[in-house]
Amino acid sequence: MEGNVELVAVDFEAESVADALGRSSYDATQPAVFGWMGVTYYLAEETVYGAIASMASCCARGSELLFDYQVPRALTDAKNARVLRRLDWMTAKVGEPVLAELDPLKLATRLGEMGFEVGADLPADALDRMYFAHRESGLRVPAGMRVMHARRIGSR
Repeated sequence: MEGNVELVAVDFEAESVADALGRSSYDATQPAVFGWMGVTYYLAEETVYGAIASMASCCARGSELLFDYQVPRALTDAKNARVLRRLDWMTAKVGEPVLAELDPLKLATRLGEMGFEVGADLPADALDRMYFAHRESGLRVPAGMRVMHARRIGSR
């Protein structure tokens, strides 16, 4: 990794992101990118929102947040709901059950309330076109998975 990239361990259930960043070389006066892929699924919904609020409390205007998330099954079709149930079963079997399902409209509203502007909220079909269209394996993103990009527009 480049010299300006730092991985910071956070126990989201026990500490705030701001506290964890306080143990790092993070400079809250400079815009930063928070790469948060593969995390939200395994946290309670309010823990996800608490972590985002903590990031908002300590990041400079222009900072960016990238993360993936799962939508509620009620927002997917029956086939994809089955796929998501199977993924849930597999992750629970290894001790990592999926806890959070985030409604895209509520998520966008909450991000706005915390001073973030949604840059993109990419659904599975868009991710498939961008990253999986030419795969011979047929691998696709399950319909209930999305990737969010938001930028901090408010001030601390």
